[in-house]
Amino acid sequence: MEKLKLGAQFFTLRDFTKTPGDFMRTMHRIADIGYKYVQVSGVGPDVKADVIKKACDETGLSCYITHTPFARIIDDTDAVIEEHKKFGCNIIGLGSAGDYSKSYDGFARLAQDLAPAVEKIKKAGMFFSYHNHWMEFEKLDGKHYLSAFIENSDMEAVKLTADVYWLHFSGLNECKWLEENAKYISCTHFKDLGVYQGKQTIVEVMTGNLDYPAILESCKKAGIEYNFVELDTTTMDPFKAMKLSYDNLMATGYFE
Repeated sequence: MEKLKLGAQFFTLRDFTKTPGDFMRTMHRIADIGYKYVQVSGVGPDVKADVIKKACDETGLSCYITHTPFARIIDDTDAVIEEHKKFGCNIIGLGSAGDYSKSYDGFARLAQDLAPAVEKIKKAGMFFSYHNHWMEFEKLDGKHYLSAFIENSDMEAVKLTADVYWLHFSGLNECKWLEENAKYISCTHFKDLGVYQGKQTIVEVMTGNLDYPAILESCKKAGIEYNFVELDTTTMDPFKAMKLSYDNLMATGYFE
C-alpha cells in the first residue's frame, strides 16, 4: 500500500442530506473538494439506495461504508444487504451501541443480538463494522468493555471503525491501539481535539493538538487503507471544515 485513501463521513453534513436533492448537491460539493470516497450516514429517509447509486454514478464517488440504523440491521437484514449491493458498498456500519454501551455484559449482548444479521452479511460476502466512542473503553476487572464485543463476535465478518479522537479521549495511545488492533479495523474516523473559544472540543483535522503525522504513519504501518473525516461539530461552515481538513491531510503526502 503506497498511499492511504481519504473519504468524507456524511454525518458531518447531516443537515445537508435530508432530501434526495440535498444529498445529490452535497455529493457534488464533496467531489469538487477532491474526496473520492464517502461514508453515507445521517441522511434523510427518502435518500434510498437508488438515490445513492445515482449520486455515486454522477460524481464518481465510491461509498465504502455506511452507518445504518441498528433496528434495520437486525430486523431487515436481507433488504439492507440488497440496498448496499445496489450502490456498491461492501461494509454495513453501526454508529453506536445505544443502551448496550452501559456495561461489559451489554457489549456481549450486542454481539449476540447482532450475530444472526452478521451471519447473513458474511454469507453475502460483506462485512459489518462497529464505530467506537469512549464508552467501549471503560474497564471491568481490567478488561475494556470492547473486549466483550470482540470475544462474542465472528471477527471474520465483524470489523471496527476506529475513531482516533475517541481513542485519545479515552486515555489510550491511539497510535499504539491502531497498530495492535489493525487486523480488526475496516477504516478510521479522523477529527481533531483542540481548544476553541476557551473549551476543549472537536476541531477540524490538523488544526488541533492530536499528533496526526504519527497517526498517519501508524495507519500506513498497520495497513489501514481507508480513512474518513468525521466532524461531529465544526468551528465553521461544515463544507469549509471538510475542505480545510481535506487540504491539511492531503498536504502531508500520505494520501492518493
